[in-house]
Amino acid sequence: MAKRAPRSEASSLEEHANEIESQVRKFDALTAAAVKAEQMSAAVNAAAKATDLRKALARLRGEIDSIGMMSPTERLDRLHRAAAADGSWVAAAQLYKQLEEARQKAKDNETLDAERMTDEQLLSIIVHAIASMQPQHLERIEDAVDMRRGGKVVRLASGGA
Repeated sequence: MAKRAPRSEASSLEEHANEIESQVRKFDALTAAAVKAEQMSAAVNAAAKATDLRKALARLRGEIDSIGMMSPTERLDRLHRAAAADGSWVAAAQLYKQLEEARQKAKDNETLDAERMTDEQLLSIIVHAIASMQPQHLERIEDAVDMRRGGKVVRLASGGA
C-alpha cells in the first residue's frame, strides 16, 4: 500500500494551487479590461497566460489528488514525465536522479524483505509462481527437477526462450 505524503506537502501544494487560481482570475480580468479598451494584442496575451495557468493548475490538482494514492517511486516518475513534457529539463534531470535513488532504495528494501522470509514463505511464493506459469515454462521447471533428481532430460530446446 502506498504511503501517505506528509500533510505539509499537500497543504503547500494546495496553497500553490490557490495562488495560481488567483493569478488566473487576475489575467481573466486583464483580458476583459483589454477587450473593453479594444487592445486586442494585450487581450490575446492575457488570455494565453490564463490558459497556461489553467493547464498548470489542472496538473497541480491532479498531483494533489494523487498524493495519497501513489508510492513515492510512482509519484517521482509522474513528476519526471510531466517536467520533461513541459520542457523543464533541469527539473526533469533532478527528478530522474531522485527517481533512480528511490528505485534503488525500494529494490534494497525488497532484498531485505526476502532475506527476512522463512523458507516456508519463500516456498509458498515459488509454488504460487509455478502454478501460474505457461506450459512451456513449466516444462523447463520439470526438466530442471528431473535433472536434479538424476534423471535424463531428452527434450530438445526450442527456438524461443
